[in-house]
Amino acid sequence: MALQCAEQMKVDLGYGMSCPYRAQEWRKRTEHMASILICDEDPLFTLSLRRQLMDDGYRVEVTERAGEAIRHILSEQVDVVVLGIRTVGMSGLEALPIVNQIDPSLPVILVADDERLETEQAARRSKIFYYLVKPVDLRELRDAVRQAVSHAVGHEQGDHT
Repeated sequence: MALQCAEQMKVDLGYGMSCPYRAQEWRKRTEHMASILICDEDPLFTLSLRRQLMDDGYRVEVTERAGEAIRHILSEQVDVVVLGIRTVGMSGLEALPIVNQIDPSLPVILVADDERLETEQAARRSKIFYYLVKPVDLRELRDAVRQAVSHAVGHEQGDHT
């Protein structure tokens, strides 16, 4: 009984969770958590979004550099990318075709800083999953991430059948 409580305390202390999972079960669950990559130069936006998505149970990586995001996609498992138009180095619109070339099935949610029609048209030509304009409604963005994760998981399961 003491071991069971200690195992549950590890979950409570280590992950800030108050759920009935034992530590071993939680570790198995976290191995299969969706991975979200956020790339945007606005630190307030990325910090707020990162916190929200982590609260939703996702693993989240953040960078302000599009080149670093591309390297991350090449070297790590990424299920969804939230890509800002404004990033350090190349723009999000310049990075988007490279991301699509690396993994055409990777859902990309593009976040623009203005409502210019030509920006949205260029983004849609480059194959995006969802398009948002700042200021972003975090509820809408979180819903888009959930849909993108479902889409990504569907593609992964389809690859194995």
